[in-house]
Amino acid sequence: MSKKKSKSFIGIDVSKRLLEVAAYESDYQFRCANKASAFAELIAELIALRPALIVLEATGGLEITVTAALHAAGLPVVVINPRAPDIFNGRFLGFRCAPLQALCPHPLRGLLM
Repeated sequence: MSKKKSKSFIGIDVSKRLLEVAAYESDYQFRCANKASAFAELIAELIALRPALIVLEATGGLEITVTAALHAAGLPVVVINPRAPDIFNGRFLGFRCAPLQALCPHPLRGLLM
């Protein structure tokens, strides 16, 4: 577990089985199961990072339980529309930028730039 001196921005990639966590401008990564029994460990990890904001992408309802747990723990969590990444990488505006994933290996890191 890596502790941060200042508040960090966190992205959580949600799938049916896994939650993959990454911190912006950091090599920090963490994975846990997407089930209630794993949320206590996830919350402890996130509290240690002192997040300014935690971003999850809406994934057909798979994000609801973890979002509720993070909110109940008092963590600053938001769920974004899956189209939002297109706004950040320029496709929404009708032009293509260099793919953010080439700059940042974690899929949601680009949302926090």
